[in-house]
Formats: sequence, structure tokens, C-alpha cells
Amino acid sequence: MLSVGAIVPAYNAAPHIEETLSPLCKQSLPLSEIIVVDDASTDNTVDIVLSLSERYKSIKLKSLSVNSGPAIARNRGLEIINTDLVLFMDADDIADSRLVEKEYQRLQELKSVSSGNWVLCHSAYSIIDSSGKLVAHIIRWKQIYPEETLGYQFVRNHISLSGVLVSKTVVLNVGGFDPLLKFSEDCDLWLRLASYGGFAYVDEPLVQVRRHRNNTSGRLNNVLYAEKTILSKYPLDVIEGAIYKRHLPWWVNASDFVSILYRLDYWDRGYAVIQEVVNKKSDYANGFFFLGLYYLHVGVWKEAANCFIKAIELEPNNGATLNNLGALLALNGKADEAISLLTKAIELFPGYLDAGNNLENFKQGQLNFENVRFTWRELRPVLTRYQE
Repeated sequence: MLSVGAIVPAYNAAPHIEETLSPLCKQSLPLSEIIVVDDASTDNTVDIVLSLSERYKSIKLKSLSVNSGPAIARNRGLEIINTDLVLFMDADDIADSRLVEKEYQRLQELKSVSSGNWVLCHSAYSIIDSSGKLVAHIIRWKQIYPEETLGYQFVRNHISLSGVLVSKTVVLNVGGFDPLLKFSEDCDLWLRLASYGGFAYVDEPLVQVRRHRNNTSGRLNNVLYAEKTILSKYPLDVIEGAIYKRHLPWWVNASDFVSILYRLDYWDRGYAVIQEVVNKKSDYANGFFFLGLYYLHVGVWKEAANCFIKAIELEPNNGATLNNLGALLALNGKADEAISLLTKAIELFPGYLDAGNNLENFKQGQLNFENVRFTWRELRPVLTRYQE
């Protein structure tokens, strides 16, 4: 049986570190090591960890002298840990007592029935606020084939870093976490790991991921910038080829490729692709959504609105389309229609920041082309929510 350990980077984690470490020490499949890498905390994180280490001998503390960020802290943990498999956890998240056992079993199950190489396992997860209150429905994904993994990861990350069980050797082979990335360093690693093999998935919420409102705006902007930086590492033909390996209809793959072209500012190339989608698949709502985004980008508002109207006719509950059309109508002074669409978007997707911002500013008579928030990609089925 392969040995399993955990790496937990911690910076000023005193409020939640014990709540994170205790379940790791009580796993149904025990962890042989739990490496806590303190990133030069200024609170009493170290004291709490040392106290817990007296009770649980698996806990080992490594302290960094200079605050270096989670990527470097995790890499330091990878250098120290002596196990075959590594579980990554953030210092304020909570693992189910069956997390390690369930994910280990899933990896072994897939390896026994498939000739593919499976390098990590992740699970569904729930989102809690700083007090531990559940603030969103369960975030789920699905089991995909190894050859599809890279394409899906290019389009959108579906993996919570906390709760990922991964081969230590493979992580080291791909270079570990990029120390230059301060945001989305996990997404960058998943892309490199996807070139090695498939990602196993357990469809049970085995991790509680904690979110905080106080860093929402800055972090969202930084994450978008980091995402663009990461995607820019890859040639477009590599991205396109990976996306079209997914076992999906061609028009879905094409539209998802367009979403990446837009994010990388290849707007005209994206326009050519999405025009083909709309011409050949006129009943596909996302084709008109992405065509509408192009017209938004170039400032052709009437054509954008017409595309969004068509998309809503085909898919009435498309949240991003409801927001974008509602915002355009609001800017055009069509109050009743705008409020109806924006309200519907918020009801369908609680915590939808773009729609909430647009509705509030419009009701206050302050919505304009400077502060309007259009949504430039499809929404997740369940949005990540941030609470105080």
C-alpha cells in the first residue's frame, strides 16, 4: 500500500488551523505525515501547531523565515515529506474524516479497470464562510477520461486545491508549484499534471472550502490576470487540440475554444469560429452568447443585444446572457425589462456579483458604461460565494 501524507501551508492561520489539522489526524485511512509549513506568521499559528504536534505525532512543523507565499511553502513541504501520495490542504479548510480513504480507493479502482495513467484524485466540495456556515450548494464535477483532462482544464478549473490527493513523484517531475504565481498556482499545476495522466473524481462533498468576503474584489481581478498569464504559456494549437479531444459535440468544443481566444485577446479569430458555429448550429444558445460578446467588445450594442435575445429564446435561464442583456437594456433606459432580467439572473445564481452590481447601480441611477459589468464567459452551475 502506498504511503500518504499531507502538506498544509499556513500564514496567520491561528483562527482555523486547529479546525483544519484535527480532522487530518483522524482520517479513516491514517496519514503518516502532516507537514505544516508556517510562512513566517505573525500571530500564534506556530504555538497552536506545536501544541497539536504533542498530541498528534504525525504533525511536523517547518517554519520559513521570510513570508514567501503558498506556492513556495507547498514546494518546501514537497521537499520534506516522505510519502508516495500527498494530500494538499489549505490552513482554513476542513476535510471529511473519509477523504483520504475515499480518494485512495478511487485511484486504485480506476487503475485496476483502466490502462490509463491516473495521477491525482479530487472530490466535490462545499463552501463555508469564516464562521463555518454553509454559503453555497455543493460544487460538483464529473469523471472524465484522461485524454479529455487537459482540454477541460484549459476551459475552466473544476478542482479545489484543498482535498487533492496526488502522486508526489509526478508533482516533482513537472516542477511543483510555480513560485512566481501569487494566484491560481494550483490551476497552473493541474495543467502540467494533465499532460501526465487523468484525474480521478469522487462525487461526494469531502471538503469544506472556506471563503471570505474581505478579499473578493482584488482577488477576482488578480485571478483573471493569473489565468491569462497561465494560458499564455501554451501555443494556441496545443490549446485547440486539447479542447477538441473532449468527447463533446464539435460546436461545444468550438465555442469553448472561442472563450479562450477571447480571454487571450484573439477577438477576430474567435469571431470567425463562432460565426461558423451560429451558421451551422442555429439552435445552440452559447453560439449566440459568444457572438454577442464579440459585438460587446467592438461596441456594436444593437447587434450584441440581438444576439443575447436569441440566446435567451433558446436558453431562458442562461445567467450570463440575462445579465448582459439586462445591462444593455438598463443603459438604454428600458427600466422594467432590465430589472426583470437582472433580478432573474440573481435569483437563478445567488451571489452573482456582476448582476448584483448592475441592478444596484441602475436602481440608484448610477449605471453607466464606466461601471457596468458584463459577464464574459459562461457561469458555473453553482457560483463560488464569498461571505464575511
